[in-house]
Amino acid sequence: MADDIPNADEIRRVAWNRDYFFGKKYRYEIKITEHPEAEPGGIYLSKGDILYEGTRELVIGRRSQGRSSVPICMVHFQQNRGEPHTDEDPLMTYFSGFDGKESRVFWRDLLVDFTNWNPNSSASVLAGINIAVVLDDPFLNALTPAVYKFDGIVDHEPLESVKDDFTIMKVKHTADRDALEFKSELPEGANLQYVVSSWPEYLTLESWDHNVTPHSKVVQGMSVSELVLYGNYRYPQKGKRVTYSQTQEFQLLEVTELDEAELASYDWFPPWPTGTVVWHEEQTKIEEIPFTSDQLKSIRARSAENLRSNVKAKKVPFVWINVGLAIAIIGLLLLRSWRQETVDA
Repeated sequence: MADDIPNADEIRRVAWNRDYFFGKKYRYEIKITEHPEAEPGGIYLSKGDILYEGTRELVIGRRSQGRSSVPICMVHFQQNRGEPHTDEDPLMTYFSGFDGKESRVFWRDLLVDFTNWNPNSSASVLAGINIAVVLDDPFLNALTPAVYKFDGIVDHEPLESVKDDFTIMKVKHTADRDALEFKSELPEGANLQYVVSSWPEYLTLESWDHNVTPHSKVVQGMSVSELVLYGNYRYPQKGKRVTYSQTQEFQLLEVTELDEAELASYDWFPPWPTGTVVWHEEQTKIEEIPFTSDQLKSIRARSAENLRSNVKAKKVPFVWINVGLAIAIIGLLLLRSWRQETVDA
């Protein structure tokens, strides 16, 4: 198989059933940029300050017998830019995960510029699978084209394409000199680009839809520019994913193998940070993890400091306005005095 060019069906089956990335922890850098022409919305609405840049840890479990879903957790860290109540650095600002039974999600409210009355972060405990941000992660999408498997959808063999629909040819790619490119023989596929790495992984290297619509002028897709070997398999090391509203870039830093004992005892959810209000869906109740008294003092002191700074900042324009008015009045008085002296003369 390694020396022959496979057909499209074979590549798709291998890619969809790829499972060597299970049972591992991944650490990678991420940077997300909003497209200026796109309207804000979706799962990232108003959360860019805690999700758009930093380091992520993604842990993927293994499928247990009788279950179609896989435990998974993603934690986002970023630089602590001066939180008043914690010196944790890097700072955990978000996590989302599923342990096989329930999902948990945490959104931190940053307090560097805090002036409001409620400094609490928010979190939820949800029945079943609810991991939308995880499924949108660019590194996970580069690992597998079948991210739906993590959403609890039962595995199924993808529909086989007609062999005459695609021509597969070897091409040189920056990530793999023996990459394989799909060429569609049908008119509707003329603007689609798809390139995978060579056997045995068939990792996606290029996947682009060059068709644009009135709704989105952005060419959407994914590109992997570098691969790295861990153990017996290659992994996407550097790449980007482009949606209609964002460009999501990643760079893999580390891969750690987790054995069966480690996976069996793994805590899929980090502890709730202090100052978190948690909504429990099934019990329809709210739980509060309070700040310590020292943390509250620090937060209140920062809030008062920020309020004073805001008041001073607002006063500055009025000071200059008053100075300008005073200068204008003095000028008018001098002009009037000069005219009067001229008349008297």
